[in-house]
Amino acid sequence: MSGAFFRRTSLLISLVHAKKLLLTHGYQSFYEYISGFFDDTSSKNKKTGLNPFVKKVKTTEEFKEFMTFLEEYKSASNHPKLKKLVEIMTAFFSDPQHAENSKVIVFSQFRNSATEIKNYLDKKAGKLVKSEIFVGQNNHGLT
Repeated sequence: MSGAFFRRTSLLISLVHAKKLLLTHGYQSFYEYISGFFDDTSSKNKKTGLNPFVKKVKTTEEFKEFMTFLEEYKSASNHPKLKKLVEIMTAFFSDPQHAENSKVIVFSQFRNSATEIKNYLDKKAGKLVKSEIFVGQNNHGLT
């Protein structure tokens, strides 16, 4: 009984973390986390194997519908913070006073978020903003 309880609790905690990623870091970070969490071939899951309860969840019709929805939604969304960031950066670097010698640092908690920010800036403001990712100390995927 206690093993099943801990496996289910572990899954719920992971899903809460996924929700936090979605709300604070955007869809791409959420998608990558969920995809990796349920992927039997990911490096973490290869070592330990998928939690039996997670395997059971993966076989449900609801999970399959959820993953289909995620795939369809993948290309259609960005977090509103990214749009606001591009708006601010574009306004800042459009000003001749700042255009040449100014630099801006955007902090992010997760590498996936940093990659998403860079890709979005390159796509939406690439002519005006030159973005790079600087990764600090490795702390289990945190930047």
